Amino acid sequence: MTIKTLLPERSGAKSKAYYCVPSTSSGNKDIFLQSQFEIVGALVLLAGTAILFLAALAAAGFFGSTSGGLEKKRSVATTSEFQSPLTGLPINAAIADRRALAVMIDNHLDSRPPSGLEAADLIWEVPVEGGITRFLAVFQSQDAERIGPVRSARVYFIDWVRELDAVFAHVGGHHEALRRLRAEDRDIADADAFRAGGTFWRAASRDAPHSTYTTTERLRALIESRGWIPLEADRPPSMVSSGWSNHKAVVAVPSAGRPLTGWSASSTIPAWRFGEASGEPVETVSIGWGSPLFSVRYTYDSKSHVWSRELAGAPHRLSDGSELTTTNIAVMFVKVLGRPEPGTGTLTIETMGEGEALVFSGGKLTQGVWKKPTPAARTKFYKENGEEVVFRPGATWIEVVPSTLREGVTWE
Repeated sequence: MTIKTLLPERSGAKSKAYYCVPSTSSGNKDIFLQSQFEIVGALVLLAGTAILFLAALAAAGFFGSTSGGLEKKRSVATTSEFQSPLTGLPINAAIADRRALAVMIDNHLDSRPPSGLEAADLIWEVPVEGGITRFLAVFQSQDAERIGPVRSARVYFIDWVRELDAVFAHVGGHHEALRRLRAEDRDIADADAFRAGGTFWRAASRDAPHSTYTTTERLRALIESRGWIPLEADRPPSMVSSGWSNHKAVVAVPSAGRPLTGWSASSTIPAWRFGEASGEPVETVSIGWGSPLFSVRYTYDSKSHVWSRELAGAPHRLSDGSELTTTNIAVMFVKVLGRPEPGTGTLTIETMGEGEALVFSGGKLTQGVWKKPTPAARTKFYKENGEEVVFRPGATWIEVVPSTLREGVTWE
């Protein structure tokens, strides 16, 4: 009788699966099985063995998680030893070593539809001049072949870039933002399109200033060419003294039932808490922004565990026609300091301190506060009892809403 292997042996495993076939070399085929009853019995025994074997593989996690709660486009092999500090999803070592990319993206009427937002791990939506909002999209675990339109920087975005130790991609900016990036914030990796050569391009199909685009590949090539690798020894003293060097703790992942080592030595991003969300059931979230042209509405889908996003009363679509969705929504209410700058209308927005916050995750609402004690500290969200909010693993939109527009934020 000839014995053949059914499945290759897994690394570190001791068991194999086998099946039997008649030997053609002995010349005595009657020896293999002598009756139909014996054939049936052998098949029954083989089927039972296969079922037990497959059950053992499933129990060992050979086939991966069967949970449908995470977006398919973000699923990563469960054998990964790293957890993304931005999404809470498992990632491999190569991705864990990558520096985050923070890109300023336009939301002006003439800039729609945008490109690349579907691949962002984290997106900040923040008001700029004239009631218009702008996005700060952060890419680390995924790549995008087209990102934009890329727009100019504002000074308050710098503190959110700093907390992620991200490369800051933008096209020029307000004079105060540029002053900071070239003075006291020179340690930030500044990928200004006016100084980054071939990293950006102008799309002929769009009119300026809504026509500049880039890709994650081009931005990572810029990182390599300029040596912007966030090694421990190269970090500014301000980051180290703020606790930025202490990010190698083991992070528990409740859904996986086992700890994952936090992230690589070259990463500098403090993680949020991830797991199953709790709180008041919610189906829809609306943010008025003071204008129907920029109003946002999120609707929760309990089957896919994501929120679909609407903009100006219609699905928020990307340039390829697909609709934007997200796993989490965090609303942080902030103070607008003083009056808009004369001539430009530029705002001064509070980025540090603390304020009221709403977190919508897993179809549930948690009310609490946001806190950011220093420019380098990561913005975090806490329940009213002081515990850190738990986010469902996946992408997050952070809506930075002026306190004066608080009544425009509703949910059902």
